[in-house]
Amino acid sequence: MPRLSIEFPKWLLDAFESSKTILIYGPEGSGKTNLVLTYILTRLMESSSCRAVYVSTEGSSYMDRVRQLSLLDYGDRILFAEALDAIHLLSLVVRSLVIHTRTPLSIVAIDSINYHYRAESSIHALKVFLTTLILLKALTHHGVQVLAVAQVREGEDDLEPSGFKYLHSWCDRVLRLYTIRGPHKRVCDESRGRCQDFVIHYRGIQWLQSGKARDTS
Repeated sequence: MPRLSIEFPKWLLDAFESSKTILIYGPEGSGKTNLVLTYILTRLMESSSCRAVYVSTEGSSYMDRVRQLSLLDYGDRILFAEALDAIHLLSLVVRSLVIHTRTPLSIVAIDSINYHYRAESSIHALKVFLTTLILLKALTHHGVQVLAVAQVREGEDDLEPSGFKYLHSWCDRVLRLYTIRGPHKRVCDESRGRCQDFVIHYRGIQWLQSGKARDTS
């Protein structure tokens, strides 16, 4: 069956393309991985020179979506890796820097950037986490766009990513995702007061009408 149209709404595409470091966060199942993989797919489709690295810190479950979106059809233009722990993630970021010196990368995506940091509350974990952010920022100085998906911790009043104070100062833009109902999701750039609803299908993302950030409560 053919894939659904994955063309991003103009304002959302502009939000992605005008930012070097993007933080994408929301509760489990809100569509974070789908959004990142779909954005990478649009970039790969648009430009034959686009090359991407996608690193998962949460195992290989993302591969089901990779196959559904036919991302494997792009061969070595997109590389996949799984970070076993925080040090391994740091080494994969270093490896991305090395790869970039040989064959320029367009995108590096980490899903989830704070998974290991969230699991280990220690000074050592914080140092590794901050070093990883510094090296990812170094990639952006060489023209690479960095997408960081963040897990959230649930508090009494709101949802906030672990390490949010570091991530917020590190990134250029923050996109927050919500689950409205079942496959119906919402992505918001709350600093601009813009939201976009979407539905996740087996074959891709279907974009719905826009909303306002104030409608997310």
